[in-house]
Amino acid sequence: MTDTTAHPGVAPPDPAPVLLAGSSPVDKVELAIDAEFDLIENSVQLGSHRQHLRIVLSRDTEAGELVAKMLGEKPSVVHFSGHGNQQSELFFENEHGQSVAVGVDQLSKMFAGFSGVVRCVVLNACYSVPQAEAIAHHADCVVGMSDRVSDAAAHTFATNFYKAMASGRDVATSFDLAVVNIDLAGIPEAKTPALFGRERAAMLVFDGQQVDDKEVTTSVVAGIEAIARQLYESEYLSLVRLASTIIDSVSVCEGIVQEAFVEILTTEMSPIVTGVDGVLAVLRKLVLDIAQDRRDVAQQLFPAQLPPTATSASDEVTKVLRAIQSLAQDEAQALVLSQLSKLDPATISSTLGMEQGHLDETIRMALDNVGSLLEALG
Repeated sequence: MTDTTAHPGVAPPDPAPVLLAGSSPVDKVELAIDAEFDLIENSVQLGSHRQHLRIVLSRDTEAGELVAKMLGEKPSVVHFSGHGNQQSELFFENEHGQSVAVGVDQLSKMFAGFSGVVRCVVLNACYSVPQAEAIAHHADCVVGMSDRVSDAAAHTFATNFYKAMASGRDVATSFDLAVVNIDLAGIPEAKTPALFGRERAAMLVFDGQQVDDKEVTTSVVAGIEAIARQLYESEYLSLVRLASTIIDSVSVCEGIVQEAFVEILTTEMSPIVTGVDGVLAVLRKLVLDIAQDRRDVAQQLFPAQLPPTATSASDEVTKVLRAIQSLAQDEAQALVLSQLSKLDPATISSTLGMEQGHLDETIRMALDNVGSLLEALG
């Protein structure tokens, strides 16, 4: 658990604002939003890390009012509770309480203006997955609902999600615990919530951790950790874009950035690397180097020019060749294979839950099959 004891002369970290925005227009079925917000507030108060979250309420929310709230409060988390429809629209209110539909493009542009400020978005509304996918381009992680969601499911999810976060759990774990509780409550909507940006959500914890000036000057490791945390929040997307100049696969690029941060935190840094700019320069070089390595591995394992499919080959051989051709274009598969080649047989056996003898036999059979296929190709 993070030590939250205040250091002499160091101000405690500000709590992360959690903006709860609700909208239940008078021309739609009334939602129990006040009850949901009360449950969230009570859940946060039960958490051992409750001092690191600050609830901000916005009831009867107009779309313009949500923007104003985000400008004023600079929330780390935005939670929207309201109506959504199958046309990928969320419903806010106008000045008379009537519904106003806001589409995917508008929501995406709205949150684009708060990239790097809003870290997590929760859309506790029916059919909100398309909106969540769009907003995920501008926030670390977003929760949406893939289908209709009842008040019971919405309240159970929200209660347990924020209770876990207020207990120091990362966002991905908090999401999983919230989903489990829907299932445990016997509510048949456990598969409705969806999380976008799981890798970043797994690293996002609102626990108030910080390193004071004294610790930074006396501990290089502590200083690098503090700077890495800062850069992860501010430069993650730019580093992914940097990796994408070499590899055309977003998932692989995200893995590359993750690996670069791990290397920064586990490798002894040169004394000449100081400050945010110095660490960022090292990160950028690492990202480019790792991306180039991945590309080189892919080209070595899967040459760009594969032998043409033999016209006399069987349908089965043709299918195998097509699968190989498809595999050759996927750097992620190349990464898996390159990492697998570094493991010893005992580790592979343990990972697959397979006895060593069985594994050896399986490998021999696979090699024999490959040999047969090559012979069939002439």
